[in-house]
Amino acid sequence: MSDPRGITRGGLRVTLAGVDITDYVQEESISISDTLAQGAGSGSGGRSRSSTCSFLTTLGPLSTAVGSGTRADYPALVRNGEVVIFDSNGDRVYGGYAVKFSDQTDRTTIYTKIECHDYWQALDRVLITEVFTGVTDLEIITALLKKHAPWVDRSLIPTRKTAFFFSLRRYRNETLLKALQSIIDITGYTAWIDNNKRFHYVAPTENSSAPFGLSNTPNFRTTMQFGVDSYEQDDTAAINRVYFHGGKRPSEDFEQDLSTQANGRNDTFVLAYYPRIASDGKIHVYVNGTELQLGYSPGAEDQNKLIREGGTAEVLVNPDALTLTFNTPPAAGSTVSCVYRYQLPLVLVVTDEKSRRYYGQYLDGSLSNDTVFDPQIAIQRARVLLYEQAYGLVSLKVRCWRAGLRAGQIIRVDHSIRGIHGSFLIQSVDTKPLGGGVFEYTLQLGSWNWDLADVVMMLMARTQPTDEATEEEETLVVAQEAYEELGVQFSLSYSAQVSGHYYATDVALHDGGDAYAGFSSI
Repeated sequence: MSDPRGITRGGLRVTLAGVDITDYVQEESISISDTLAQGAGSGSGGRSRSSTCSFLTTLGPLSTAVGSGTRADYPALVRNGEVVIFDSNGDRVYGGYAVKFSDQTDRTTIYTKIECHDYWQALDRVLITEVFTGVTDLEIITALLKKHAPWVDRSLIPTRKTAFFFSLRRYRNETLLKALQSIIDITGYTAWIDNNKRFHYVAPTENSSAPFGLSNTPNFRTTMQFGVDSYEQDDTAAINRVYFHGGKRPSEDFEQDLSTQANGRNDTFVLAYYPRIASDGKIHVYVNGTELQLGYSPGAEDQNKLIREGGTAEVLVNPDALTLTFNTPPAAGSTVSCVYRYQLPLVLVVTDEKSRRYYGQYLDGSLSNDTVFDPQIAIQRARVLLYEQAYGLVSLKVRCWRAGLRAGQIIRVDHSIRGIHGSFLIQSVDTKPLGGGVFEYTLQLGSWNWDLADVVMMLMARTQPTDEATEEEETLVVAQEAYEELGVQFSLSYSAQVSGHYYATDVALHDGGDAYAGFSSI
């Protein structure tokens, strides 16, 4: 029997551990929620995404439940059993595992509430230890699923020439879900396992990854009917300048002039940064051109104790306190210097100049990921947020009656009366039974409108990002999105700052150069 909403009348069907339990399920109690756990336009990979389901059954008391390792060929409560729900059209509405059972017995009937999580969350129960070198994101994902979750269908993992390259990824005693999510968070893609156990890995530049679109003039093949509950344009979420804070790496060798701290009495000198070994594997301290014997504080060995304390060191460095302690205070007028390196964070700025001119000002947003060291990967991640929110956020709440939509998919929406024409990221899907195996799906959509998708894909192919932990100095990267010229420009700029003078003494000398603990002009 056909339905004007594009579905075929049939009936609900629920299976638990492969056995049909439909007659034991209260259809009106079914509640399904699929959420990306990613606010619209947050620019992240949706770390806490989840899809849950619950319903009431009359399969008997909890004491009769069996484990999923026990093959039950009759309707029964099966702990960790696979749950699949089919709608009246035979489409899978939900797929996952029964993970929690609660007694809901009333005076006359024994009810048990079953709560489930989906296939994606099941990956959090698998621990892995793996090391990957010189591979792409696609190769890592494919290898992890093939070895640790062979039940997942990998046929939809894209095969593309442009990919994110990783020189080293190490996973030690981490869950499979966390390992996959670490890749997704860097690339900015969305990923999920659908109700048919197929793995999806979708670039934000794809026009649509949903099985159908929504339209107020549907053809019931590629587009389905829908209703609009709310439609909002939020300019408080507009972002046209993104600051990206990445991981830290050693700077180039840095020579700090400490001469201003030498007065013949001061034996403790303050460094500008937390010192790390120079490129030759040592920290060097010079007084009047002569290198001193260096030790580390705290330390009990002779080489890590000052000469006056019975050791052999002429100066001690405390890397955690930013200090050098001299055995003999350098005389006033001495030339004192220290050569070392310090940890330098990757700080990157990406701007949309067309949006800035539109709003007349910069509107800032930020992203942080301390596992990203390469500027190209950081630029790609910043683009995900910038492209989405350069002109604010459009959010939609709609209803439809066709199964197959999941959080993380990108769906095309057209409504000629309201003037809605664009692609949107599905933030959440709430499923409500209407009876007779018919379900209503309420979608929360966040804007994800890619007018320049083809251009961006071309740019990604031209500047393939990599993630390499080589030692090079990165200070500030500025990228401008020039939409009018249909191009992206970015340049590297270095900002050198000269450290100020710092005078440290035990007592005030009133000579115009005094300073006190906790103060510095650096």
